[in-house]
Amino acid sequence: MAWLWLVLGAWAFRKFWLGLSAALLWTAIQVAAYEHLTALGALPRLANIHYLWDPMFFRGSVMPTLSAPATLGMLGLTAVAAWIAYRLNRGRLTAGGWAPWIIGVALAIVLGLWPISEHAPGWRQANAVELGLRELGGGLVGAGGTSETTVDPRIGAELPPDDTGPDLSGRLLLPRAEGKNVLLILVESLGGGAFPSLLESQGLDEPGLLPQTDALFRRGWVYSNFISMQRQTQRGTYALLCGRAPRLAGGLSKMTELIKQRGEEVLDCLPERLRRAGYQTAYLQAAHLPFSLKDQFMPKAGFERILGERWFTDAHIWGKWGVDDRTFFEGALQTVEEMDAEPQPYFLTLLNVGTHHPYAVPEDHESSHEKHSFPWSMSYLDGQLVDFLGQLRDRGLLDDTVVVLTSDEAVGLDRGQGDAAQMLDQAWGFLGVLTPDGSSGWVTEPYAQSDLPLSLLDLLGVASDLPDDGDSLPFSGRSAFREYSKPRTLAFGNVFLNRVAGVGLDGRLYGCKVDASECTKWRVPAGKLFSDERSEEPIADGELGFLFRHVQSSDRLPRSSRSQGFGSRSNGAKPIAYEFGLARLTSISSSDAFLSERPWIFDGQRYTVPPRSLVEVDVQVKLTGSSPDGIRARQELMVADGPVLFGEEASLIDGQSVRFHAVYRVGEEPLRRFECRFGVVDRGKGSWKLTFERARLRITPLVGEQGAGSADGVLVSGSASVRGGS
Repeated sequence: MAWLWLVLGAWAFRKFWLGLSAALLWTAIQVAAYEHLTALGALPRLANIHYLWDPMFFRGSVMPTLSAPATLGMLGLTAVAAWIAYRLNRGRLTAGGWAPWIIGVALAIVLGLWPISEHAPGWRQANAVELGLRELGGGLVGAGGTSETTVDPRIGAELPPDDTGPDLSGRLLLPRAEGKNVLLILVESLGGGAFPSLLESQGLDEPGLLPQTDALFRRGWVYSNFISMQRQTQRGTYALLCGRAPRLAGGLSKMTELIKQRGEEVLDCLPERLRRAGYQTAYLQAAHLPFSLKDQFMPKAGFERILGERWFTDAHIWGKWGVDDRTFFEGALQTVEEMDAEPQPYFLTLLNVGTHHPYAVPEDHESSHEKHSFPWSMSYLDGQLVDFLGQLRDRGLLDDTVVVLTSDEAVGLDRGQGDAAQMLDQAWGFLGVLTPDGSSGWVTEPYAQSDLPLSLLDLLGVASDLPDDGDSLPFSGRSAFREYSKPRTLAFGNVFLNRVAGVGLDGRLYGCKVDASECTKWRVPAGKLFSDERSEEPIADGELGFLFRHVQSSDRLPRSSRSQGFGSRSNGAKPIAYEFGLARLTSISSSDAFLSERPWIFDGQRYTVPPRSLVEVDVQVKLTGSSPDGIRARQELMVADGPVLFGEEASLIDGQSVRFHAVYRVGEEPLRRFECRFGVVDRGKGSWKLTFERARLRITPLVGEQGAGSADGVLVSGSASVRGGS
């Protein structure tokens, strides 16, 4: 049907170029809708159109789609169809004739009245353009967060009390792990359906994608009914780190809103609580940090060290979104070793990106799954994750460490179901925990992402009020390491499918669209929340009240911590450091062609540095080869289109190394376009090789009195020291 609309559109336009442009635009929209549907199981929505001009999203998702052979072929066919329609138009109808429009309107009326079951997938019920027009018309509730929605009379006249506070009343199931390290591993898009044992427990006959990981975590604590509360990384990550529900009915993510509203304040989230309890806190992800504002959110949440794609100087695969999983876990191993060498326990959170569409997997990776598919990426992850944990075990780094495996969101099972059933699939997450005492258990009680912070504080023995903070715990939910005698209600949402769902006190599942339409109630077998063995039941008055109370509660933003945050003058906050890798090449040689075009080996980075911060650049390179005259290298630190803050040169001969080290103190104004560059300004003669032994940039905000400085900033130190050689 889409092609018919395309031909009619091209037919109706007076000018060929106008008809061709419209036809190509229409095709581009359909290709984008297909890619979105393939990756996320739903049509794109107008509310997310702002991602198109995000540089990271454009590089990671838009460019691969535009350059794909299938896309180019579709655009070519579109151009041919438009040309044929134009030629037909010239000989048969006046260019401005009414016939194409009459046909188009008639088709629209027929399609609008055509009966389609609400149990069919949403993409079969509406085109992406039609869905966008509905949103513009205000047809969707919750675009900016739901209010006290009581549209459907079955919800009841009054919503039940809000019972989302912290609950530690249950019986503890295992010994506490006081003072132990915590390694929290978030796997992009990982769901319960990836694990053979969980599929079997739910009575599902589907192939498991992670057999090695499944076997490993069966030795610990496994939660077979763990709920992923929303789609999108920033929403799920927020729940996992801050212990509160993300907005269940869509709207602006809390992570984004908190950045825009709370300035420099620190949030009372899990890493901040652990930081104040004496833990080192660090966050490492494989993707670029600024996407979804995680570079700004993570320090507010309490992480002292924040590392992203730019921290990696080399990779086995540079994916569209970041480094591959092998590279990522190699970097994670290095980080664990560094933190374990310190006397304080650590809390390290990892987030990979190799399983994000389009997937960062070596082309020669052998798998029974189709190349460039999600299962293919998961099979690569399976080996890399188990190998990473195996290396930690062999080096004794798991002896005092709690390992938690979960995910930011769940991609679900690809079974072509209706939106309501698909939402349940995409809410099936995974939680596996390995503890130093070697205890194990299989838990069928439902838990959700927002339960994790309270659970870890409970396990570590820091769930009670801290001495320097008289406030009660701000987290919601229950501890996953306790057994409770009474049931509770839970809720979750899906921003792409525009739905909310929940588990009632009776153990039934309830689901609706966010406007309280198309509501369903299911009876499910005990302990099998995500099983296909569910049956629909009629909904009684008032039964949906708990669900929309959760939706209403999820709109609330958390309070801030009493400590002041990133870059502030408060004595109460610790410095928070960002680290970046500067050189993606491990080495260069005299034969590299690019050196003849430009002297700079790395440059063009753009960093935003907050006021009252220290910027430290540490670059060390070694020269080897037969160049008789050697080479001359130069390191610069500068504000883009502004002054050079530090510039040093050094001459090197075979066997010598030079270390460029500079520290710059930023004043009261932030540096908006800060740049670091290194180059070979005199290549000399002969054959040589330059190897990077170190290439890091570190930004550390100053606090207290040490944060006061000049308005313009000052170079604290800078040097170029040459060592070695014959």
